[in-house]
Amino acid sequence: MSATFELNRIQFAIRYGILCIVVWTAAYLAAPYNWEYGWLAVPIMFALFFAMIRYLFIPRARNMGWSAWRLLWLLVPVAGIVAFVLLFFLPAKKNA
Repeated sequence: MSATFELNRIQFAIRYGILCIVVWTAAYLAAPYNWEYGWLAVPIMFALFFAMIRYLFIPRARNMGWSAWRLLWLLVPVAGIVAFVLLFFLPAKKNA
């Protein structure tokens, strides 16, 4: 059973802000000034990246009526910025 949920614009902005705080905190704690434990930053950042895609971007895209495949535009440098801004500002698609 898969959890399908949708995020509106305000929920998306709040969760994105919380995620930014978590990512900066994790990066700060996982990469100390010595290199003994600095390698921990890489798996933590990958885990947070995939969590961001699964629990933040995909639900918001579904709320807007987009396919999750459209999120691949986030990987293209200039188009990714445009797609990210659209995720913030486009309203939800009305269900008929």
